[in-house]
Amino acid sequence: MINENDIAWAAGLFDGEGCATIRKRSPVSKRGEKSTYYTAAIQLKLSSKEAVEKFREVIGCGFLFTEARGKYKLLYECPKLWYLT
Repeated sequence: MINENDIAWAAGLFDGEGCATIRKRSPVSKRGEKSTYYTAAIQLKLSSKEAVEKFREVIGCGFLFTEARGKYKLLYECPKLWYLT
């Protein structure tokens, strides 16, 4: 069960190590129609897989990735950095 200490821990971790972004997307459909929308995301990059997993548990969402040679992979190998998006 998540308690206030867990929430405070996650807030402090994100404040120090996290990033929030808003991206503008303007895809063109097969018909040539352009639509614009925005997406919001948070990212946390750490060397501790356990800390990233705990953060994900506290906030209740997210996908865990590793970076391998500039490309992201789902958690199949033991990396130096772990990402939560």
